[in-house]
Parts: sequence; structure tokens; C-alpha cells
Amino acid sequence: MATHGLTTSFQTFFGNLNPATTWATRAASQYSGIQSVLEGKGDLEPKLFLQGSYRRDTAIYTINDVDIVALCKLWFPGTGSGSGWNRDQVFAAVAAPLLQSATYARKVRYGPTSLCIKLDLDIPVEILPAVFKKDNYDAAIEPFFIYRPEVGKWVQAFARVHQEALTRKNASAGGNFIPAIKALKHLRRRWSVEAVSFHIECLLYSFVDVIFRGGPADYIAQILKAIALSGADKWWAQSIATPAGERLLFSDTEWTYATWISWHKAMSHLAPYAEEAMRTDNKDRAVQLWRWMLGEEIFPA
Repeated sequence: MATHGLTTSFQTFFGNLNPATTWATRAASQYSGIQSVLEGKGDLEPKLFLQGSYRRDTAIYTINDVDIVALCKLWFPGTGSGSGWNRDQVFAAVAAPLLQSATYARKVRYGPTSLCIKLDLDIPVEILPAVFKKDNYDAAIEPFFIYRPEVGKWVQAFARVHQEALTRKNASAGGNFIPAIKALKHLRRRWSVEAVSFHIECLLYSFVDVIFRGGPADYIAQILKAIALSGADKWWAQSIATPAGERLLFSDTEWTYATWISWHKAMSHLAPYAEEAMRTDNKDRAVQLWRWMLGEEIFPA
């Protein structure tokens, strides 16, 4: 355990990190407005539900966007009866009620290679068209299918399964898993290193629960040490699955080799400083190190 847990200091840190409640209020209002226009409307009568950092409570500073799945009343294209629907037809059908709305018509944006339909609102919104697995119209059953433009085909995806996995992990990790995600996302910004939030979640999900033991001064140091203990190439060679198990974390279409190398280098550089901050018996030195790592504007003196 850390010699100086700095409990009050880390409470202030996370208080500075977490979005103000006004962000959640605005996001909820926007989601409600979109539901009223889009849910159950048009040819495909989509059912909406949230995913992403806002839904998983892993957003930091602000709510940068609202991620919505629009699960359409349609089987995976080509597996049902009739002529079927292609990607462009599905996107057009989902977008149609928005384009007919005076509120949203001028704010809809998507193209032939888009992953989602974007709405340029106060908090940007991304609507992900999705369709059912063949022989299923129960929205509670996953996977569903989404169109991935980088591979040019429909692929299975999960939203609720991923959310439920993170919730279980947070409980088994003593409530420290979600705060750890937020801390690592903050380090991403603090040290200007590229990493997708979903990938950070998947990486931390692969860690054993004991790594999250203790307070922030313990688990942040333990996570960085765990990353640094193995070389970047050895990490990338591992077959680490996403929480839902549908694909591998390290691949050319997920956490690419180049971005992983940069991330690993940055986190490994921080690891010995976090270790010193955890073990030093000099409280002032511990504070100094955490302020350098996390930022003086967010970690109090």
C-alpha cells in the first residue's frame, strides 16, 4: 500500500476530472429529443439505446459526445427474405426522420464511408445504425450487426454486453476499475499520447483484480508498472480479447501497432515515477511527483 495515500488530494483530483452534472443534464436532454423524433419512426422503426463513455460513466472533463445505437427492425442484410437492404439504404432510412425534422435537418452529417450518422449539436451526437442477427428481433439479445467501413462489411457488435462486463469488473475490483479508466484517459491527454477510450477500457479489463487494490496512489502505480513490465512487442503479440470476446484488442483494425508503441512508451516512462510516489516516505515528494504526472492544475498541492 502507498506510504502516503493522499486520499483528500485524489478526491480533489477526481472531482476536477469528472464532468459537472450540467453536462449529464444536457446530454440527457439531447438524447430525449432525438428519441422523440427517431425511435420507432420511419421504415425501419429503430429502437435507441446509449453506449460510449457517457453511458459507461468513463467520461472525463466534459461529455464530448453522445453515442447512440439505432437498432433497426431488420435482419443482418442478406440473411432475411426479400431483396434485403444495403448499407446506404439502412443509413438513409435512419436519417430520414432527422432530415424531416426542423430541429435536426440542418445538423445531420454522414457520407458513404461513415461509421455513424452525426448530429452537430451542443454536445455532438453519433448515431450508429445497427440491425438484428438473423431470426432475432429481441433488442435485449446481442450481438447485433453494424457496418464497419474500414473492412467494408457488416460485423457483429455488442453494447450492453460490454457495459455489463465493465460493471461487473468495477464491482469485483472494489469500485476502482472505472476511476482507473478515467485516470488513464487523463494521462492520455496530459502526455499527448493517442489512444481510443474503448481500447483503454479493454486493456484495463484484461488486468487481474488485485492490480486495482488500494487507493488511487496504489492502483495507478500498479497499472503503470504492469504495462512497463513487458515490452511493447510482447504486449502486442498477446491475444487479448475485448470484454465481449468478439474481437482482439491488438490488431490492424483496433489498437494498431504504431499507436500502441507510443502509448506503451509514454506509460512505461511514467511507471518509475508513480512507483516512487507510492513508496516514498516523504509526503512532499509524493505530492510533487503526482503533480508532475497528473498536472498541477488538477492535482492539488
